[in-house]
Amino acid sequence: MVYQPLEEKRLKVEEIFDNTEDKNLDPSTTKWTKDPDYYHPDGDIVVLSENKLFKVHRFLLTRDSQLFAVMLASSTMTSFTDHRPLALGDSEEDFRALCWILYALPDELFCQADHAYQTTAKSRRLMSVFDITNKYQMKSFRQWSGEQLAKHCRNAELLSTCTVGDLKRLIITANTCRMHDLANSVASIWISRMDIVSLKCALTIAESLYSRWFEGRVYYFALLHGLRHNIGQTST
Repeated sequence: MVYQPLEEKRLKVEEIFDNTEDKNLDPSTTKWTKDPDYYHPDGDIVVLSENKLFKVHRFLLTRDSQLFAVMLASSTMTSFTDHRPLALGDSEEDFRALCWILYALPDELFCQADHAYQTTAKSRRLMSVFDITNKYQMKSFRQWSGEQLAKHCRNAELLSTCTVGDLKRLIITANTCRMHDLANSVASIWISRMDIVSLKCALTIAESLYSRWFEGRVYYFALLHGLRHNIGQTST
């Protein structure tokens, strides 16, 4: 299966900094709560994701991310506290997944990699790790999580309960990272559990990735099940 590589979006420090200038970030009017697992008293930077505060160690954020290294080295961005957190715009689930991989112990990584210990929740966490480490250009973590997801895809049961949104995010990120084996596996899983709800979405994604194989399989599924009228016109 051949995909047209999408241009990898490179975040700039200024784009992240703009998010921290939100004048609505007022703890007196917003209910912020500390994350029970990743609010470390000895941490030196506070991050806000949705309404959850995370206090983490900046060296963990910067050791595999030039983006964070440049951003946090700026003299104008040296102090992020409970009252003025760094608001990155990520979901609480995604940033917690990032914290997990940054602080994970060897036995946790072993369990994540061992299929015998897999659950749908762990697969979803791995998807979040893959996506957010790609966003922040953490290449080592992105490569590891992508390889683990490729292994997970061989066990279709683990991804059988993923939402259409999960599949969409995973295949786009895999294609952006040029991990085409993973993108192919996700496409195959998507096709195997195709329904009316995901039909149009799958076709739109196939067209945006210029994947004639994926696109053809979607059309074939629609024709086979008499769902041609459910496709309609799509736009990329």
